[in-house]
Amino acid sequence: MFRCRASRGAGRRGPRDERERRGAATSGYRTRGRRTRRRSGTSGGLTIWRDTRIVLLGLIALGMAFAEGSANDWLPLGIVDGYGVGSATGAAVYVVFVAAMTSGRLLGGRVVDRYGRSATVRWSAALAVAGVLIVILAGNLVLAALGCALWGVGVALGFPLALSAAADSGAGAARRVSAVSTLGYMAFLVGPPLLGLLGEQFGLLQAFYVVLAGAVLAGLVASAAGETRERGESPLAEERIGSR
Repeated sequence: MFRCRASRGAGRRGPRDERERRGAATSGYRTRGRRTRRRSGTSGGLTIWRDTRIVLLGLIALGMAFAEGSANDWLPLGIVDGYGVGSATGAAVYVVFVAAMTSGRLLGGRVVDRYGRSATVRWSAALAVAGVLIVILAGNLVLAALGCALWGVGVALGFPLALSAAADSGAGAARRVSAVSTLGYMAFLVGPPLLGLLGEQFGLLQAFYVVLAGAVLAGLVASAAGETRERGESPLAEERIGSR
């Protein structure tokens, strides 16, 4: 009799035991979920740079943001220092640059719709290169103002189109845009001080050759900003699908 009652008691589970069992299972599931998310988050920041297209888009953002930021910080002083004019004239020439860049961003959407991102970035880089060269070598203020206009139009769309192409690269758009924009904003932060150091040694106009190199680099890798494959996934997305 006692054995029978003991077996019955062991077979029964009270509400408290059932709640404890469910709580232990739930906590184990949450712990595993946190560990999985932690592992994926840690490796995701490094994995994104294994995508060649993201690296190339970052170089576009780097070169074009460097060209834009350098003009914003040093172009008026470069005109004053290189052409021997007053600060008011240097500011007026900078206004030409800003007006050209603003017009390029307002009207550039039609150009992108007609010719595509890749061709637009390539021609933008070419205009920026031509504009910087004219500013450095013109020797004439009117021609320098024309070069500033070309410079402004050239840098108008490069950085935004690099971010647009990163967002259009498949899964994980937020991480891709974040990675590309990191290089772009790094150029905004590091580029102008670097240009100032070079300007002290060689003069601001000569320092603009570094800006020229950044625009050339953006033009050389402009094909990375083209449309993505119709249904293909990027290497990051393929790796994620394979891990499932």
